[in-house]
Amino acid sequence: MLVVAALLAAGCSGRAGPDEAAGGPLAPYRELAYGTAGEQEDRSQAQQRRYEEHIAACMKDAGFEYVPAVTPAAGPVLADDVPAPGSRAFREQFGYGVTTDPWQAQVATADAADANAAYRATLTPGAQEAFDAELYGTGEKDAAGVVAQVGGCTNAAWDAVYGVLLAHPDWQELLAEMDALYDRVDDASAVQEATSEWSRCMAERGHAGLTDPQAAEASVRAVLDAAQTTGTDGLVQVDADQVAAVRRAETVLAVADLDCQEEVDLAARRAAALRDLEEEFVRQHGDELEAWALAERSRADTGD
Repeated sequence: MLVVAALLAAGCSGRAGPDEAAGGPLAPYRELAYGTAGEQEDRSQAQQRRYEEHIAACMKDAGFEYVPAVTPAAGPVLADDVPAPGSRAFREQFGYGVTTDPWQAQVATADAADANAAYRATLTPGAQEAFDAELYGTGEKDAAGVVAQVGGCTNAAWDAVYGVLLAHPDWQELLAEMDALYDRVDDASAVQEATSEWSRCMAERGHAGLTDPQAAEASVRAVLDAAQTTGTDGLVQVDADQVAAVRRAETVLAVADLDCQEEVDLAARRAAALRDLEEEFVRQHGDELEAWALAERSRADTGD
């Protein structure tokens, strides 16, 4: 465990925040496996480039042109003037972000999209069908009658670049046990006690019947779903007045949720329970964790 030892020492030098998984006993292994946030973004962009280059090469082999498109690695982002998600300022303005949707979707570069659309438009109708089939594959039904796209350059590129990253044949059991920690922490007596206190706090503020913060946010989504109907044309129709009412209730609920979390110190109590579970897990699986992290880092860097 020599490689992780230095990261463990570095991780102990600063004061850990309440955010679970950040600064916890498993954090050095995750950083070794996936890198820092900046490294993860760089790697994601490199993978995206390889994915698009695979598509372009595949389409060229099929006799078609394709201009690689580049999408920002971060995906949907917040505007510069939007407070951090989950913060009090964010909740006061956007609630949970369910009805307010403060995120801005980022899409592929317009130049690449336009170039491919323009090229496709120059093809005959038959060639356009062939272009689409080569790019996206063809729809085939499985035994359950579900249609899935089979073949095509996009699927081949996905398998080549991302498929290998999603497969963990040597570490499935270890990773499953790691994931289970986040379910087990909710069963810890300290967390159950804190959550019960949070629920009572919410009831005192007029929000009875909520078992945990996840249930609070889910209740907003449920009410929003009830305000939506599907028209005869298959499109979702929304009652604007109902949505406006849900939006107002959402911000009130989200702020009350945070008030109660802070009152019972829920985040810190949950983080302490999770730290205990992670420490036990590291004691039991330290050598396996380092071997996994080194292998994962190598796979992510090489794509092999």
